[in-house]
Amino acid sequence: MIHIALANIESQVIKGMVLEAPANSIAYDEQDRPVLIEQGAVFKVAHNNRIGINRYRINLLDIKTGEKRYQMNYGIGKNNKGNPVWSRRKDLENPEDIPLCYSLKTKNPLFRKVPGEKRYIFTKLDTPIRF
Repeated sequence: MIHIALANIESQVIKGMVLEAPANSIAYDEQDRPVLIEQGAVFKVAHNNRIGINRYRINLLDIKTGEKRYQMNYGIGKNNKGNPVWSRRKDLENPEDIPLCYSLKTKNPLFRKVPGEKRYIFTKLDTPIRF
């Protein structure tokens, strides 16, 4: 999860989120070549990689063409030195889906295993959690 100030909201950019690239913005293909987005495009976040201190690579999937692209976190936010600012088109439906995106079921105390089964259920925040 990466905190980025987008054009319409300042939030975490997480897996499954839909981002909109404005016209004349740049994304990179799999061979690290810059690709100019002339008319704007809609991307779905596939996953994020940490490159260094406050440097993240956001791997994107073009919804229309299915092509894989990526952009760095400093290239899509408000602090990107004159480049067009990206925006969020659609978020996840509910916050309970976030741990499922990152397979945090076994590490997250909000999930507990159903006795006798191989599945986990989400423990609501209002119920007491024992460690």
